[in-house]
Amino acid sequence: MKNIFGALCAFLIFSCSNNTRETTIIAADSSTVTAVTDSFKLIEMAMASIIEVKVYNNSNGPSASRFTGWGYDIYIDGKKSIIQPSVPGVPGNDGFKTAELAKKVAEFVANKIRNNIMPPTVDKKELGGLGVDTANTK
Repeated sequence: MKNIFGALCAFLIFSCSNNTRETTIIAADSSTVTAVTDSFKLIEMAMASIIEVKVYNNSNGPSASRFTGWGYDIYIDGKKSIIQPSVPGVPGNDGFKTAELAKKVAEFVANKIRNNIMPPTVDKKELGGLGVDTANTK
């Protein structure tokens, strides 16, 4: 039974990976965390990988004209996998009010990836628990 389970797991991992296809990134929108389109690929990348978060001020960069406040990117083994210039799960283009809040949410999302919680979305209740004020949003 163990051999069948192991063979099935190996088959799923290898059948979901394709060395010729790059991981596709969905542009950030106002209602979800930006996610890799192939969840199996993201899980495969996250297993035994180095996951880093980088926080940035939206006024310094390519998103400066569209987003305010602070955002974050999540890197898996040095490859940018999630781009989140705005507060996830909240309509609009507003980023986080502080770098500390952006980092706290980014670490929360990174922890979901480490624990294979896919997609690593964040809802208003979770944001509130992390100290992000969502009261003034639609």
